[in-house]
Amino acid sequence: MEKSLHSVVTKKFILSLGRLFGLLRMIRNGEKLHDFGRTFSEYLDKYPDIRTMLLSDRFFLLFEKIIESDVF
Repeated sequence: MEKSLHSVVTKKFILSLGRLFGLLRMIRNGEKLHDFGRTFSEYLDKYPDIRTMLLSDRFFLLFEKIIESDVF
């Protein structure tokens, strides 16, 4: 995950939905985050409405179904 986030920041890559889901899951589960993951979490802290929505059961569980469906 950290390598992907590094590429997003330094090489202007796009973060895939699968990687975004993984990052949100790590934040939601309170897993240890490294530099770029921690920075993303701190960014979400600045926007509590967005953080709350992205980590809510309503959004997260629907997002999980999409990711698991292999649509992307």
